[in-house]
Amino acid sequence: MKSLLLFLLMVTAFPIVAQKPLKEFYLKRRLTQGGLQYEFSVLDEDKRGIFHYKKNKYYFWYKAQAVMVTQGESAGILLDGEFESFYNNGQLYEKGNFKRGLKKGEWMHWRNDGSLVFVEDWSKGELKAKKWYDKNGNVFKAEQVWGYELSKNSADTLVIQRMSGKENRYYNDENGKLLKSEQWKDGKLHGKIRYYENGKHQKTEKYKRGELISSSDDVVEKKKKDEKEESEGEKKKRSWFKRKPKEETKETEPKEKRSLFKRKKEENQ
Repeated sequence: MKSLLLFLLMVTAFPIVAQKPLKEFYLKRRLTQGGLQYEFSVLDEDKRGIFHYKKNKYYFWYKAQAVMVTQGESAGILLDGEFESFYNNGQLYEKGNFKRGLKKGEWMHWRNDGSLVFVEDWSKGELKAKKWYDKNGNVFKAEQVWGYELSKNSADTLVIQRMSGKENRYYNDENGKLLKSEQWKDGKLHGKIRYYENGKHQKTEKYKRGELISSSDDVVEKKKKDEKEESEGEKKKRSWFKRKPKEETKETEPKEKRSLFKRKKEENQ
């Protein structure tokens, strides 16, 4: 009797245990598109989809053996879970994760020789940061959204902070020292451009809608000119004051001597 009950329990429990792997297998998709091989998962029909699409975000979806991407909408099954794509030689091209059609977390891209091209950081379909790598694995360029800081800069790194159409760009040398900072707006230089040497500020330029309107060089030259004129004026004043006492001495000394002589003469008389 006990053995019969144990057998019945095992038989009824097996479908429950096997249900998850079977569902995962059912949600998997494989296809060839644009010269690449895709392997990915789609959203489970039992899960809640999206009721309100955000117009500023791009959604990835699957339909009729093709992966599509549409801004603010979808017309198929949303991608959900791990995504991988491969070159024809079997080398990885791209790897990342989706959640209800939106990119999330770390996304990596490779060249067909296996070397890393760039790494992206996504959150709810929004790109937060991106780093480019050379074939030696060194970062040569980096971008970031406003308020997001990288822990390390290297090899003339470009760091970009974005917010509401505005950008702050920072150029650093291989030691992480700041070389130049720029302010951009709507794709044009707009604001202050600062130049640095050995981490110290050397020069500032001001731009408006892509046009240079002033430079600290002009200010420096004007300051030098003003200082020179002021210095020459001070020299003239000092030379005038130096000459004046001498002239007064020449005029006063004889008078003092004569008056003293007259007094002595009067006293003798």
